[in-house]
Amino acid sequence: MISFQGDQAETRAAASAEHLHLAPPHRILDATPAFEKLLVEYDCQASYESHIPALIEWMKSADLSHDPESRSHIIPVLYNGEDLQSAAEQVGMCVDDFIALHQAPTYRVALIGFSPGFPYLSGLDSRLHIPRREAPRPMIPAGAVGIGGSLTGIYSLPTPGGWNLIGTTSVCLFDLARCAYPASAESAFLLRAGDSVKFVAR
Repeated sequence: MISFQGDQAETRAAASAEHLHLAPPHRILDATPAFEKLLVEYDCQASYESHIPALIEWMKSADLSHDPESRSHIIPVLYNGEDLQSAAEQVGMCVDDFIALHQAPTYRVALIGFSPGFPYLSGLDSRLHIPRREAPRPMIPAGAVGIGGSLTGIYSLPTPGGWNLIGTTSVCLFDLARCAYPASAESAFLLRAGDSVKFVAR
């Protein structure tokens, strides 16, 4: 695991993953960005110590000063979530102001995780930061838009969850039918780390 520091930590982690995918050093198999960290997977037939020199040389030579090639997505949201009213009350706002603040930022996909295709989106206005529910729901439908702490996200599959539900979208985030031939797990995901997301009320 590699940790990045500074204001551009998330950008550098995502850029590193992209560069590693394009030209991986010897025996490096994969790289997954998560916020300001980068998980590097390597061939287990060699020791971890044997990978350090190659990674150091790669880090010195790679140009990580720019944003990785990312994609922009417009996600339509129907703000009808079960927790919308209570979430607005928690932060002392009317529902309309809460919705307007949620739509305002351009979010960044900091991590894909929890379930296949679930995006953890950074950039939520600090005035909307609310804790997760004390009692998680046993099942939340795919497409539910929620807030958990300082993040917002979209449930990609029907799963249990404890985020505050504020809306729904019909956009499909995980679909195996999108896999190219030969099958690629990544192509089943609509979003990837480093992408930007904008919510628009419908």
